[in-house]
Amino acid sequence: MAEKEEYPLGTPQEHVLICEKHDLMPIDVTCEDCEEFICSKCVKENHKGHDWITISTAATLRTRGLLESLKKIEEEDIQLMDKKIQKASQLLEKNKNRCENEISRVHKYYEAILGKLDRIKRKHEKSLRDSLENYIQKSDFTLRHEGGDINETMLESMMGQTFDANQVTVTEADSFQWGSVSMVFSTGPLEPVGICQTKDGGLLLTLVQPDSYRYQPNSNSRRLVRHVTVTGYIIREYEYQEDGQTRLFTLPWRITQNGNTDICVINMTSVLSLFRDF
Repeated sequence: MAEKEEYPLGTPQEHVLICEKHDLMPIDVTCEDCEEFICSKCVKENHKGHDWITISTAATLRTRGLLESLKKIEEEDIQLMDKKIQKASQLLEKNKNRCENEISRVHKYYEAILGKLDRIKRKHEKSLRDSLENYIQKSDFTLRHEGGDINETMLESMMGQTFDANQVTVTEADSFQWGSVSMVFSTGPLEPVGICQTKDGGLLLTLVQPDSYRYQPNSNSRRLVRHVTVTGYIIREYEYQEDGQTRLFTLPWRITQNGNTDICVINMTSVLSLFRDF
C-alpha cells in the first residue's frame, strides 16, 4: 500500500525560507541597513547594531505606506487630472465653436458672392430678352451673346483668401500694423509704407529710406518693393529698371496684386498726388 502524502494535492502549503548559515532557523527578519532577509541568529552575529525589523511588521508598514499613496492619488492626483481634463474639454469646445463661427462667416461670404453673380446673370438675361423683343420683327436677326472663358483665378480673387496667423513669426525689429494683425519684420533702415498679401501666401512690402526730401530722393535714398514670405525671407526686390540705374519709384505709396498676379503700385511723385487720391 502506498504511503499517505503529508500534503494532499490541492491543499494550501506555506513555503518557509530557511537560513543558509543557520540550519533550521527560519528567515523572519529584514535588515534595513543591508536590505537583506535574515534569521534571528544573523541579527546577533553578522548584523549586530543594524536597523532590523520583522518581516510581518515590515509588510504591515509597506502596506500602510502603499495605502497612503493610493489615498493621495485618489484625493489629489486624480482630482487634478479631472480638472485638467475639464479645462481641455472646455478649450476644445471653445475652439470648436470658434471654428464653426469662422466657417459660418466664410459660408455667408460665399453666399453673398453667389447672390451677386445671380443678379449679374439676371441682368444679362433681361438685356438679351429686351434686345430680342426690339428686333423680333426683323428678318435678319444678328443679336448674339459674346462668350468668354471662365477664369478660376479671378473667381478665387473675388472670394478672397484665408490667412493663418500662426505662420507669422515675431522678432524684435521694425514693425508696422496690417489690419488687426501686428506684423514684425527686420527692414533695417527702411521704413515700411504699404503691404498686401500675394496669391502664393507671401507678402509685398513698399519700403522707403526716411529722409528730409520725401518726394525728391537723392542718390543714396532707397525706394523699392520687396516680396517676402510671412516669416520674413526675401524672395525678390524691385527697385531699378533693367538698366540698373533708373528708379522705378519716387514714393511707393500703396501696393496690391490682381487676379493675373500682376503687381500694382501707386507711386507718389509729389504731395499734391496724395490729395488727388482722396
